Amino acid sequence: MAAKGLAQIAQAANSGMPIRSRHTGRDRVFETQYQPIFNCNGGTQAVLNITRQLSQTQSHHRPTGPLARLTRTQLEILRYICKGMSNKEIA
Repeated sequence: MAAKGLAQIAQAANSGMPIRSRHTGRDRVFETQYQPIFNCNGGTQAVLNITRQLSQTQSHHRPTGPLARLTRTQLEILRYICKGMSNKEIA
């Protein structure tokens, strides 16, 4: 991953054009933009790297919070309750 990032930094610096890439890591999807910064003479002085998280990958999503401990059956019953069903209808 680091070698790919260094290659994109070099490409942005040499071309003078911003470059975007997407990658995954730790069950998340990221986008990185490599933005060349120019000096007074118009040459590339530095490359600014901005990375932001776009989303979590669905295959590894783990729920958190108080509902995370409920079983599938308990969650199903909770959905019925939220729909306004009576105990008799749920049973």
